Amino acid sequence: MYDIYPEISLLNYNNNDYNEVELSIDFYLEKILKDYLYKISHDYNSDVLGIKKAYKISLLTEDQFKTINWKNNFKDSFFKINIHSQITKNHVF
Repeated sequence: MYDIYPEISLLNYNNNDYNEVELSIDFYLEKILKDYLYKISHDYNSDVLGIKKAYKISLLTEDQFKTINWKNNFKDSFFKINIHSQITKNHVF
């Protein structure tokens, strides 16, 4: 992680202000997860996470689901990820 965010190693952890670290963690996890989701949907067109099932529950009928043509449209999906990390203790003595 230090290779991607070298500024993290320069932070002062003794003041218990972890905002910059938390933001870096949020950004890093968001990037990894988005890369994964786009890889499985766009490159492999594979719903290995069961997104289809979660989406299907939000519809009233099976006919509504059939009209969206899931198999062809899943590969063109876009994803929004919100991550909020919180460091609660630093273990520095």
